[in-house]
Amino acid sequence: MKHTYLYPLKEGERWLWRAGRMDGADLFSSPDTDAPDVEWSLSVGIADAVGAARNQLHERLHERERICVGRHYVIPGSLCEVAQERAREADQAVHRITEAFWDAQHLDGIPYANAYSWLKKVAGQGGRDDWKAIRNFLVAYRRWRVIPVWM
Repeated sequence: MKHTYLYPLKEGERWLWRAGRMDGADLFSSPDTDAPDVEWSLSVGIADAVGAARNQLHERLHERERICVGRHYVIPGSLCEVAQERAREADQAVHRITEAFWDAQHLDGIPYANAYSWLKKVAGQGGRDDWKAIRNFLVAYRRWRVIPVWM
């Protein structure tokens, strides 16, 4: 089961996050089953390119500190039926955190206060880290850009 994690984003990585946060099915859905071969080839090519960006991002994130904000994941605007189903299964905290930080917002001001409030209420539940770990992360990465990543 995939979980959503909040990671700090380093300077210069925002483009990589934007390029790799959705795959071809999220962006365009999938071609119809009876679509011409060229459409399926294009679909695979797009998926490969976006997948390469996601892999590069995940490699960079591998050793970084993170917190788990809940089970399942949300991909805002996804056209993929599987992703839509996972979003329906995700709880409000995962929805709120994902929507608040989808564009790699700074963890400061109102987004910081909201994340603090939302996560304090549900810490230690639904696969999340405990409150101490969450609070330490929020304090350590205040003013950083953060991103919701599902793994």
